[in-house]
Amino acid sequence: VTDLIADYEQHLRRQRRAGVTIDDYLKVLRRMDRELPAGLACATTDELEAWIFAGKSRGGGQRSDNTLLHYVVIVQGFTAWATDPKDPRLDYDAAADLPTIKAEAEHPTRAATPEEVAAAFASADEIGRDLFTLAAFGGFRCVEIHRGRREHIAPDETRIYGKGGKLRRVPTHPALWERFKDRPEGPLAYGKGVPLTREQVISWGSHRLCKLGLSMHCLRKFFGTEVYEASGRDILVAQDLLGHKYVTTTQIYIAVNQDRRTSAVMALQAP
Repeated sequence: VTDLIADYEQHLRRQRRAGVTIDDYLKVLRRMDRELPAGLACATTDELEAWIFAGKSRGGGQRSDNTLLHYVVIVQGFTAWATDPKDPRLDYDAAADLPTIKAEAEHPTRAATPEEVAAAFASADEIGRDLFTLAAFGGFRCVEIHRGRREHIAPDETRIYGKGGKLRRVPTHPALWERFKDRPEGPLAYGKGVPLTREQVISWGSHRLCKLGLSMHCLRKFFGTEVYEASGRDILVAQDLLGHKYVTTTQIYIAVNQDRRTSAVMALQAP
């Protein structure tokens, strides 16, 4: 099935899927192919279900609902492509009947508060300050930090290359310009003199934030919440700056202002 996975890779590339997404999908599919009793091409629905649901996470515990959903989506995409009637490569879509999973994180990522952001910077080393500045004051995703280069940052505007290489232009925050203005051309994220991979940006950044109960995603949500409030709660401005295709995604990013919640309730007139 190795050649079949390679063919699927070409299919994903023709669809212009992001490189990091393709790499992630292939990693999961190849692992399935190695570990399933007769390989991925010959796997039954029961075997696929057993592999996905009995697997352990990196920390040794059971996989989260989000991970289970991720794996189901990956294998269902692969088998649907492989059994396409127009060009069938497999006779049977074993993944079509896998259980439906509704992934709802028990502890969804929240926006960091201004106080938490200040605490993160106060305890950060130089690598942490680089990563935190890009996420909290530029709205960079981790993959965008990995792709970012010094020449993309100008005093008035920063160019950010998002999912699928899509470009968005974000006004440069003074903290971002001050942090990177004197850097030479090249990647923005370095560790021990070597440019950081996307995975390293995630792990190195989150490792530095974990004591505060935060992740890199919390800092990007901080950015989204702050620009939403500063724009007069214009969600389209936040959507544009975050680089979201759908405004419903932006709604998830924006934290509810607790003071506003309290004020809204207290403003109710009792009879």
